[in-house]
Amino acid sequence: MKKGLFGLVLVAVFAIGLAGIGLTQGSDKSAKGSAMSIEGTYVLQKRVMADSTVITGADVGGMMTFTKSHRHLNVFWKNPDGSISSRSLVSEYKLTGNGYDETSLFLVDQNLMGEKLKTSMTKESGTGEVTVKGKEIRINMPLFGEPIITVTPDGLTANMVGQWIDYWEKVK
Repeated sequence: MKKGLFGLVLVAVFAIGLAGIGLTQGSDKSAKGSAMSIEGTYVLQKRVMADSTVITGADVGGMMTFTKSHRHLNVFWKNPDGSISSRSLVSEYKLTGNGYDETSLFLVDQNLMGEKLKTSMTKESGTGEVTVKGKEIRINMPLFGEPIITVTPDGLTANMVGQWIDYWEKVK
């Protein structure tokens, strides 16, 4: 009898713990009171250029993970001249109904913004505007000229206005 009661208590504690996920650290409540979360792992599926050209496969790829408090991004693409550009970023963030605060911890850019290779461990911080509409969370990413992202339950888009839109699938 004691074993059964212990198991029941353990399940109840576990369920209470799960109910609290999404309401701590990297997420907060919006003005409407619903929990906001962008946690998950996303894989880049395609890039659609401003002229409607679709780029997939070996010409573009990436993975981005948001934990409760950190973001990790690895992305690459083939340029029209055949060269490869890439970005690797590790940062800390906090998402609230008022904004997305981010501080970079490590950055490596290859063939971006006129530089062959840029590495930085200098902490840079910024705040981006957040808009919540239904189940969509739109964030103006605050650092390094990154695109506007819109997160949904199934994935996210990254919109570099006037240039391209990346489509990322949520895999975890």
